[in-house]
Amino acid sequence: MRHRLRAALLAFALIPLAQAVSAQAAELVRWSHPTAEHELARQFEKAAVTADLALAIRLLSVGLDPNYQYADQQTLLHKAAEHGRLELVDLLLERGADARILDQQDRAAADVAMLAGHRDVAFMLVRIEDGEPNTSTAREDAERSLHDATRDTRTGRDRIVQFMFAALYNDQPTMRALVAEGIDPNWAIGSYRWTPLLFAARQGHAGIVALLLACGGDPSVQDLQNHDALELARRQGHDQVVALLSAR
Repeated sequence: MRHRLRAALLAFALIPLAQAVSAQAAELVRWSHPTAEHELARQFEKAAVTADLALAIRLLSVGLDPNYQYADQQTLLHKAAEHGRLELVDLLLERGADARILDQQDRAAADVAMLAGHRDVAFMLVRIEDGEPNTSTAREDAERSLHDATRDTRTGRDRIVQFMFAALYNDQPTMRALVAEGIDPNWAIGSYRWTPLLFAARQGHAGIVALLLACGGDPSVQDLQNHDALELARRQGHDQVVALLSAR
């Protein structure tokens, strides 16, 4: 009787442990099943919003494809870049994410970061697109790249990203200063090769467009999708910019 009671008590005590093991097994099946990858990707979006690096590592460890694409063709890298999560961008690149993949709007992750105002992420992704390895040095450069307006590098990409931001956000003083330094107004960056003039035309910044045209900006330059500045301005209904470009 004593042995039966001990066995019963032991079995009762082991129930929570068995339940925990069963739950863990079910969790592994749920996360590793191929049809559940969209759920993994949905969880990654949460990680991007909350900067949850541990969750992102877990999701990738259980099989989430670093180049997974959502319905809008954005990748995990796009989501991390949109929220300015440098740690998640770094993690994805280390796991093999391709920074050149374009979404439905023909934007690479670098372009998304730039549009969202995340300069350090944009700078890092531009470097990766240009073929530089994803190293700790590259990341350190990215983190401090645009905090010092006088900074210059052997490649000059710091200046180019500043140039793009000035065009994007109608920062005419910065644009004048960079033009005075002799920066190439037709230097294109990003996967689909946008120039400052293309950025400014799409945003409708007539002052920046006029300045770029005056210093040698070429309105005939097209992006990877064969769009020139005039077409982009027309699409967005920027009549003043259209008038400036049509006069060229």
